[in-house]
Parts: sequence; C-alpha cells; structure tokens
Amino acid sequence: MMGENSIYKIFSVLIAIALAIYVNSERNPYQSRQLTVPLALENQEPGTLIESAPSTVQVDVSGPRNSLSRVSERDLKAAVNLKGRKAGVHNLRVIVVPVVSGALPPDLSFEPRTPVVTVRVANIATRSRTLEPVFLRPAPAGFSYAPPTVQPAVAILSGSQQAVNRVARLEVLVDADPTPGRPIEGRFEVRAVDSAGNPVEEVKTTPSVAWVRVELQRLAAEKEVLVSPNVIGVPAAGHRITAVDIQPRSVLLTGNPDTLAKINLVTTREVDISDATSSLVRTVPILVPEGVAIQGSNRARIEVTVKPVPAAPSQKD
Repeated sequence: MMGENSIYKIFSVLIAIALAIYVNSERNPYQSRQLTVPLALENQEPGTLIESAPSTVQVDVSGPRNSLSRVSERDLKAAVNLKGRKAGVHNLRVIVVPVVSGALPPDLSFEPRTPVVTVRVANIATRSRTLEPVFLRPAPAGFSYAPPTVQPAVAILSGSQQAVNRVARLEVLVDADPTPGRPIEGRFEVRAVDSAGNPVEEVKTTPSVAWVRVELQRLAAEKEVLVSPNVIGVPAAGHRITAVDIQPRSVLLTGNPDTLAKINLVTTREVDISDATSSLVRTVPILVPEGVAIQGSNRARIEVTVKPVPAAPSQKD
C-alpha cells in the first residue's frame, strides 16, 4: 500500500504542474488574431478564365502569444482547387497552410473566416482585330503623319465572351517625339478599347506590343492657277480660228508647298484642229505635275470656233 508520504508527494507534483501551467498561461496566454491572406487559385483548367473570385481571405490564427507573434500574412497560403471546374459558378473550400511546411510553431491553428468562397469560371473567347496606330504626340506645324507600317497588322483578343464583345478596336499607342526628316520606328503597347475609347482591361492581346514605322509628310498646300488650252494645228485653207473658250478657266491645286510655288499655269492635253472647217468642242484632261492634285474635276471643256476667212472685197477698174 501507498504510504502517506507518497500521497503527499504525488499531490505536491500535481500542484506544481498546475502552478506551472497557470504561470505559463499568465506569461504566454492563448490568443487569436486575424490576418488578410492572398487567395491562390490552383489547378485552373486549360481554356478557362476566372471572371470573378476573392483576391484575399480573412484567416483566424490562434495559439500561445509567443507563437502567435511569429506569424504574418507572408507565412500563410490560402488556396482553392479548380481542378475539373469548367465554366460556371463554383463554391469552393478554402485551405490554409503554412507557406513552408514546419516553419511555424506546431501549437498554432489556422481557420479561414469564410471557409467557402464563390468563384465564377468562364470559357476563353478569342477574336482577331486589325491594329490601329494612335499617335499620342501631334505632328509639328506644317506636317502630318504619313500612312504607317504596322507589324503584325492583326492581333488576337482573348477573354470572356462579354469582354471580347466590348472591344471596338485595338490601338497601338505610338508615344515618340516626331521630328521632320527622321522616321519614328519602334515597338509600342497594344491597347483594347471600347466604342467610347475606354480601355477594356479584362482582355488579353497577343502580341501585347507591335512594331510601327511612320514618317512625317508636309501638309498639302493650296493654290489657284489658270488653265491654258493646248490647241495645235491650223484649220483648213480658207478658214481661221476666231475664238477659243475653256471651262474651267482656273483650278485649285493641292500638293507640296515647294512644288506649288513653281506652278503659275497648267495646260491641257492637245486639241488638234488641223484641217478643221468648222467649230469643234473637246473635253480633255488637265495636266498637272506629279504629286499635285486638282480639287474637283480634272477635265476641261475646250471650244474652238473656226470660220471661213471672209472673201476679199473685189477691186474696181
């Protein structure tokens, strides 16, 4: 049988243990704190995208104060498993674990405040669109941007069907200093925009940049000049030209200012009146130098009046 001293000894040990637990709980009490942890979406199925999902979750971390002070958001990983989840709305269980196994004290526990989150999954839609350069800096005075070269000419949009349908055009944002005599050349960002010009951030473009080359060209100047009829040949014997009329008498030219400065008159294609015995009307092209254009019609109506030469008055003896 156990002696009286033995009973006292056991009782003393129990009291000592209880006191140690009490003292430790006073010095290192059991506490809880809340951490905001990024939510990872794992094992997403190919050909799908995430339309909506929480970016973070609140996690309750509990344990002794000394252990609790050693944990931060960076030490925890919250995730949901998307394996086998096709297009649709899914309620998924949140799993919280240490980022590095065994790195945190074992007397800590982790519980997501929202154990189940809703994730909306959609199939990826694609569409191709032509790339349209947009020049963010105005051309210098007297110049404009010439037609640019864009490579590739087409890019692929991908995203949810709703987001892809919102895209009105794909812009290449050309942000470079325009200098006359020096072409702009480089790779620039591609941006998807809606019909109002607002960026559509929910889509991805492939490629995300495009190569653009563009030169500056002088703005076309205007100048009004006279039109000269180009009449060649002579009428038949006994006939003469009595009048030449042309319509229009002048035209408005557009083109390079340096070229227009040298032009004071334009002419027409030849109108041949050789051996003519009567008046004639011809509509012929108006001829202008290369790089110059006529505003309006580029043809002229020429009327040449041909009449017999009056007989000389007879002489009296």
